[in-house]
Amino acid sequence: MTRPRYRILWQGDMPLERIGWEDRPEAGVAYSPSQLRDIESWWRRQGKTGVALEDLPLYRVLAVARRGKAVSLRLGRTSYKLYQGTNVAKPAWALAAPRRWMGNPLSLSAVLVTSDGHVPMNFRSRRV
Repeated sequence: MTRPRYRILWQGDMPLERIGWEDRPEAGVAYSPSQLRDIESWWRRQGKTGVALEDLPLYRVLAVARRGKAVSLRLGRTSYKLYQGTNVAKPAWALAAPRRWMGNPLSLSAVLVTSDGHVPMNFRSRRV
């Protein structure tokens, strides 16, 4: 799995220097061949509905620890397809063992609100 590309733009109460992370690519979920087939089958069915799909790499949160005045994140690798294929397509897997199956993608969302109180909306790309 390829390493996700990222750029950190930080604003918050904790200085960025106090946030550490460790990339553990080997710490992903070990899916069985039948589980991977289930995920792939679900993904193909979603594509046939006209939903535009993009399978991009994501970091998966494995652990968060506080170390004095700092925070440390241990991250593994997942993908958008695996995240959707476990958390959305197979909720029973997540209910049975949430820490094992769920993609737990690391993400941050921001909403831009204009001075007159509107939220601008647009598409990410021509497909999505």
